[in-house]
Amino acid sequence: MKKVFFVIIFLLVVGLFEAILPYPVFSSTTNLTHSDEFQINNFYESEFTNLDTLSPKILTLSQNEVVHFLDEEFLIFDLESGQSFSAIRIGGKNHADIEVTDDESTFFVKEICNGNFSQKRRPVLVKISETAYVPASVVLYPHGYALNNKLNGHMCLHFLNSKTDGTQKEDYFHQKAVKCAEKLGKKYLKENNLF
Repeated sequence: MKKVFFVIIFLLVVGLFEAILPYPVFSSTTNLTHSDEFQINNFYESEFTNLDTLSPKILTLSQNEVVHFLDEEFLIFDLESGQSFSAIRIGGKNHADIEVTDDESTFFVKEICNGNFSQKRRPVLVKISETAYVPASVVLYPHGYALNNKLNGHMCLHFLNSKTDGTQKEDYFHQKAVKCAEKLGKKYLKENNLF
């Protein structure tokens, strides 16, 4: 009976602190600024802004921050080849497990790799809204489970602070590719008239 009493007291104290302290203290996914939230969420809210003057922005979001925006189909821009393909997140906790969504995207992934899938970390931009892009690193090496694609497996998409499943640690080469994508991203968007 004493244990139940202490559990109830503990829950009440936590609830009290949660009510008094600001929400970001209890969340690792609220590091977005008001401007970043606007870029992601309010693109279509024409009463807030003149859409003609709104330019795309590269947001460096961590794995925990970006995962919430990957529930629907999104575009991945490969910064080395200039190709893009459509993908969807099918799982993953430490990083996003993704698969392509259609035959055209399957073709582009094969073209990017020249038919030779590898473990090379590739710097990419992930488009999460009409005005927001996130630098990331992808391994175009289909493996493991898949829901429905012709590549016979999923691929791994890493963001800032993502970890591998095997080591439960950040992968140096993925993090290096994320930083590279951040540097190359603005140039890529300008050259391809996406800015």
